Amino acid sequence: MPISTWRRNKKRLIENEIVKKIARKYNATELQILIAFLLNKNVIVIPGSKNIKHIEENYKARNINISSTDMEILQNEFPAPNHKVELDML
Repeated sequence: MPISTWRRNKKRLIENEIVKKIARKYNATELQILIAFLLNKNVIVIPGSKNIKHIEENYKARNINISSTDMEILQNEFPAPNHKVELDML
């Protein structure tokens, strides 16, 4: 997810009820689940933060092993585009 896409969709992603439910299941934050989801799909994730607590939380996301069932649920909620998508210039 390009940074421009993240900025544009952050609230929608973090407040998604499915993400919240899965985050509770894994005792993780919503952002950790989204990072873990992308990492499990072999997507390079470069989260940015100046807050040390957020940096530590982001780092811990790499250790979250999302089940194949939950990965499928997230994939259905956030499917990859089936066409080229132009990214915003930053």
